[in-house]
Amino acid sequence: MDIGHLCGIAAFVMWGLLPIYWKQLDAIPSLQLVAHRVIWSSLTFVPLLWWWGGWRQIAGVLKRPGELARHLAAAVLVSANWLGFVWGVTHGRMIECSLGYYLTPLASVLLGVTVLGERLRPGQWVAVGIAAAGVGGIAAGYHEFPWIAIYLAATFSAYGLVKKKGTLAPLPSLALETVLLLLPAIGYLATEHAAQRGGFGSQDAATDLLLAAAGPATVAPLLCFTVAVRRIRSRRSVCCSTSARRSSFSSGR
Repeated sequence: MDIGHLCGIAAFVMWGLLPIYWKQLDAIPSLQLVAHRVIWSSLTFVPLLWWWGGWRQIAGVLKRPGELARHLAAAVLVSANWLGFVWGVTHGRMIECSLGYYLTPLASVLLGVTVLGERLRPGQWVAVGIAAAGVGGIAAGYHEFPWIAIYLAATFSAYGLVKKKGTLAPLPSLALETVLLLLPAIGYLATEHAAQRGGFGSQDAATDLLLAAAGPATVAPLLCFTVAVRRIRSRRSVCCSTSARRSSFSSGR
């Protein structure tokens, strides 16, 4: 098992444990939680980039509008996914959120076949069919239309597709996406605090600590996911990330 598969497994294990974390913050509005994730994640990236480097890569992307637009699209998609997930967890919709991430690999396969022109072997189609039947059985037992599940699957599989086409190394790529959201996040939280609706500093010290820890808790699995997306070869796996043959991106690298 190579580093790509290990990082993919690590990312989903961490994401599987994160609902316990976010449930402790259900007294904070979901949009504020997302804004805190952006701000504290940005602060987390500063020492990481200082240690491993990457500032020059980010500066280079800022000079290429097309590449910058791709990272902005990724930032919007992942923040939209964060918002849906945090809202679902803090509003007692954990089962539906879980269903969304069961749907995500199927959505990724769909994008790989329809958008990237990837071809699956017969055995892979059988595996996809079994997975689809399993997810369909779970969805059939749900008592209402699983709109959160579909929303999460759509936004995260689209995020994987955009990330696959990126040219930055994983760490600078994630840092840039987060920084692109930093000013809107700061502006929103400043407005909320001015209206005395801010969560940070108005609860107990444990809540403030959990909000500050949202940076490392967000960065670690995303970094693992990005490494997995870039390292796993598509024809050997149908996995959590949207993947394609290396030749599909030869013009974009």
